[in-house]
Amino acid sequence: MTAFFAAFPETTDEWISFFAGAPLRITLIVVLSFLGLYAANKLISKLTENIAEGTRKGPEFLAPLAAANPLHTARRAQRARSIGSVLRSSVTLIVGAAAVLMILSEVGMNIAPLIASAGVAGVALGFGAQSLVKDILSGAFMILEDQYGVGDVINVGTVTGVVESIALRTTKIRDLDGTLWFIRNGEVLTVGNLTQGFSMTQVTISVPAHADVNDVRSALLDAGNNLAHQPELSEIISGGAEVFGPETLDGKTLSFRVALKTSPAQQWAVARELRTAIREEFHRRNLTIA
Repeated sequence: MTAFFAAFPETTDEWISFFAGAPLRITLIVVLSFLGLYAANKLISKLTENIAEGTRKGPEFLAPLAAANPLHTARRAQRARSIGSVLRSSVTLIVGAAAVLMILSEVGMNIAPLIASAGVAGVALGFGAQSLVKDILSGAFMILEDQYGVGDVINVGTVTGVVESIALRTTKIRDLDGTLWFIRNGEVLTVGNLTQGFSMTQVTISVPAHADVNDVRSALLDAGNNLAHQPELSEIISGGAEVFGPETLDGKTLSFRVALKTSPAQQWAVARELRTAIREEFHRRNLTIA
């Protein structure tokens, strides 16, 4: 016990020298680490929010393009915030690890073996967690390449649904039955995005085999074009209607397909309106739906 207390400073000068040494340097390391981490996080948040909200200045000729393409702006915002979250996590890990190593060095611990051990442990972890590394790398490339974003309707294998969140390791998809699917990013080999860029509404109509082909085509084309010019739908429908067919002939019926180009994720709502418009146009022309 006497030896323990003998290790402490006795005079005022010794106490000042003691606190001006390692304790002061450790305190400075902790304070500077927190300040640096706070500043880095604020800078990352500000940059990503500016990019997401479109407030960052750029070429003036791009302003009308951004205003005319809200989908591009929304996807840019989602991608910017996802990358910002990854950057903040990475900065926190790097600054925290550096601060811990510097503090251990100040208390007299030899950190060279720790650094060497960390390298060996990293190699071992890399071999033992290859699937985890694969998931993280795949998630990073999915975000950077903008393969899909939150709110998109995608098809991954046997799962089709709305993307609810994207992380580096997993993607959450809510299907039409309400089931929430957790899909590892490394297992996504092919993905179909139903709502990126634009969508297509396609409605198939069957008529009796004796119906006049030209009359049916004319009715379907008028129904689609009239729908596209309605004020409430003109903003989400691009161009006019296209009619394909007869596509099938079985002796009793003929089938035709009507297609309209729509804004992303609007194809289902337009399809419902298109079916109603076709029914009304057929009724006006005394045509029969099989």
